[in-house]
Amino acid sequence: MKKQRLLSVVLAALLLLLCDFSGVRAATPRAKYEMRAVWLTTVYGLDWPKSSDEGRQKRELTQLLDRLQVAGINTIFLQVRGRGDLIYPSSVEPGNPLFLKSGKFMYDPLAFALDECHKRGMAVHAWLVALPLGSDRYLRSLSSTAYAKLWPGRTIKHSGEVYMDPANPATATHLRRIVAELLQKYPLDGIHLDYIRYPENIKRFPDRAAYQKADVDLSLHEWRMQNINHIVREVRDEIKQQCPTVLLSCATIGTYQREIANYDRPGGWTALDDTCQDPVAWAKDSLVDFVVPMHYIRGRSFTPIVEDWKQHLDIPIVIGLGAYRVLKGEGNWPVQEVLKQTALIQNDSIISGVCFFRADQVADLALRLHQPLRDSLFSTPVLPHPAFHSPDSVSHMMPSAPTIVSLDKKSEKGMTVLWSESDSESKRLIYSIYFSSHAEDPDTDTGDDLIAVTTATEYTLPWAKMEDEDLITLRIGAYDTHTGLESLSDEVSYYRRSPETAEAEPAIRSGGKRVSSPKFD
Repeated sequence: MKKQRLLSVVLAALLLLLCDFSGVRAATPRAKYEMRAVWLTTVYGLDWPKSSDEGRQKRELTQLLDRLQVAGINTIFLQVRGRGDLIYPSSVEPGNPLFLKSGKFMYDPLAFALDECHKRGMAVHAWLVALPLGSDRYLRSLSSTAYAKLWPGRTIKHSGEVYMDPANPATATHLRRIVAELLQKYPLDGIHLDYIRYPENIKRFPDRAAYQKADVDLSLHEWRMQNINHIVREVRDEIKQQCPTVLLSCATIGTYQREIANYDRPGGWTALDDTCQDPVAWAKDSLVDFVVPMHYIRGRSFTPIVEDWKQHLDIPIVIGLGAYRVLKGEGNWPVQEVLKQTALIQNDSIISGVCFFRADQVADLALRLHQPLRDSLFSTPVLPHPAFHSPDSVSHMMPSAPTIVSLDKKSEKGMTVLWSESDSESKRLIYSIYFSSHAEDPDTDTGDDLIAVTTATEYTLPWAKMEDEDLITLRIGAYDTHTGLESLSDEVSYYRRSPETAEAEPAIRSGGKRVSSPKFD
């Protein structure tokens, strides 16, 4: 089976190289769930903000989110911690200088961003840069409450940067405090740890004295992995204590280990061997819900590296793709390369989705990545992510099912379907519309009959989708982007008569029973 799957991926890759991406479509049955995410970077204002004015910052973000939504993005990894500073008012760490005026927040950027994302049906994961604290110059721009200023003895300087010491128990405790505050204040869908690893040039990382002092029966490499695992475990424990439905994910180096088939990048950087990240252990101990390998390479090793991740992990994998590589100073890749990689991942039934670094490259119309995503690769509707949670842990949070209340066939564009808003307490609901023809029941298990996803409570079904003298059937789902749970309405069927009999009473049924015409006409 593995050989067949690998062969299919290779054949798909060859086909995509020969085709215009406007024709690329996912294999059938079409996926119902797919994480289409971006890393939205706030450090140094790379993606946001570009202005120091509150009004302009808000407009910048809403415009960015609008473009991302049009492109098909359904999940935002929003950078809330950059280099030891936060984009929201906190009692734990100082604020990001880009959002401050006279040392105080002009508004709460995270609360604003969450509201705007949820309005668009986007899930939001708080992205925290875990260990780097920045250069001495950057630290000088922060207030006296900065971690490195309060506790310099708990940091390590390496290659011109200051880091929280992975071996010091205070590091995990501090990160746990940040996560606790986030979960208490904001309706987040996930916590995403970045730089949860040892830095580059690890052989020169100055922690030998701490290792000797620890006096453990572990190699230096094993001890370092244990330090990283401890931090991940502490964050996981805080999430489970505060809000078990919030997902925990980690960004990893793009390659798990060197010993993989067809690996053609000798000396390349790996998660396990070079940065002491052990995602296999995280998965085995249920420390994370999914991982996001930062797979920012191209060439013949791209697919084998993805296959290696799949062989080692039995938890969801979201592949990080280097959209930034299309920039002249970052590799000058052709846009087609990023599109090809996206299509390959979409055609892999095991992978849960993609996450682009960065948001700006997806939203920027001039880079020619936005339009192919909008019109082709992300044109088909999907729900943001599968239910990563144990069903037992969230079953009590099932949203109430909507009720289809009317079918209005007066529009020239199509038949407008209206339904009642779910009375679920969750504010993070989107609605899924399933449609089938020829008297068949809609398939709600796959994406084959999923024709739209919306935050509204109405949808216009184009007349072109309905044939004359055909019985079509609709179901509406209320989907909670936080829990991944969906409740479905009863079926409603409509018989579209030919123009000769169009004035006759329409045949409409709901839940298998005939309903009165006025309600649906």
